[in-house]
Amino acid sequence: MDTLAEDELDAVLSLFKRMLTWSPGDRADISEVLSSTWMTKWALPAYHECLEARKVLEEQNGLDQHEGSEGHGALSP
Repeated sequence: MDTLAEDELDAVLSLFKRMLTWSPGDRADISEVLSSTWMTKWALPAYHECLEARKVLEEQNGLDQHEGSEGHGALSP
């Protein structure tokens, strides 16, 4: 498993701290989470990269989005 670079670790810990604040009114809401540094700089780009890689593999294997993934817990984009 890869380790996080210091700047990514700082960003994710900052986000977790905001998400886990004791008082619900002080917690980060979904818009704050999605616009956070960690989400925009690391998480979402990695997610989109995985979706692209999956698309390429499916095209190489001649599969459409759903063929071969039903019943196996795979997520459809």
